Amino acid sequence: MVNACIAFAIHDVVNLERDCNILIMDEPFESLSRKYIHIISDLIQEKSKYKSVHLITHLTEFNPVNCNIIQVSLSDKGRTKIDY
Repeated sequence: MVNACIAFAIHDVVNLERDCNILIMDEPFESLSRKYIHIISDLIQEKSKYKSVHLITHLTEFNPVNCNIIQVSLSDKGRTKIDY
């Protein structure tokens, strides 16, 4: 939770200097309880109103509005499989 708050604080400071229209996050829900997943989820929704968000997560329940989900997995033959 602390790491996510620090990342959002850095994001806000950077945006004061130069407006940035992209938000990139890698596993923001890792090791969080359901309560904190909900809080971080709301923060992501708030911070990404006018931004392009690129988020990597294993949390399949996270389904923000107005998004495109790309699922990457391995096929039966061990090859990378991408589903849009």
